[in-house]
Amino acid sequence: RLGHTMLLNFISNQGPKNILDYGCGSGDLTKEISQYAEYVLWLDISSELLKIAESNNKATNIQYRKIWDINKLKKIVKWKLFDVITLNYVLCTIPLKIDLSNILSQLYGLLKDNWKIYIQNPNRDDSNGKSFKTYTLNKKGNIKSGDLVITTLATNTNNPFDVNDYFYTQWEYTELLQSVGYKNIKIHIIYGDSNKWRQAESTYSPCYIIEAVK
Repeated sequence: RLGHTMLLNFISNQGPKNILDYGCGSGDLTKEISQYAEYVLWLDISSELLKIAESNNKATNIQYRKIWDINKLKKIVKWKLFDVITLNYVLCTIPLKIDLSNILSQLYGLLKDNWKIYIQNPNRDDSNGKSFKTYTLNKKGNIKSGDLVITTLATNTNNPFDVNDYFYTQWEYTELLQSVGYKNIKIHIIYGDSNKWRQAESTYSPCYIIEAVK
């Protein structure tokens, strides 16, 4: 995906030792992230996806853990262990602000002081209703905070499927991060090279990355 290249550049420039990928899914991006750290923890709610991730990557610096309840993180993971935490298309699937705040708060405790969290989301602020190479941000009139929105994902088998996302503005995410204690928050709006992507990616931004410091 388009934002992955920027995210990998951010991580490689940080020189982290320990990385947490929260909501790693099948681990396609996490596999690339793993080359930049001594230890990488892959967390996801889905046992099936974690099995796929583990079968596709046997690197010795990776640990896989299933997490049902974000509030139990401190029981399985050491506090202030990680130099970098990533969430890729994860927070956009959470319906309620109170749950978003709780996730960000729990992850804040896992992050070392002065290190960074990176959050990648589809850019519905600027590109709602647009169709891109890897997904379509289906339009639902004038969307407002907390609205359920449908994202259609493209696949290699030509069988696209819909996922439920929830819309919060970039500013709302910024406010949530600030309320937890994160600082130096930056939003990176991502566009694509028209030679590699559709014209839509070079005209409209399909995604953005939020960078914040503990």
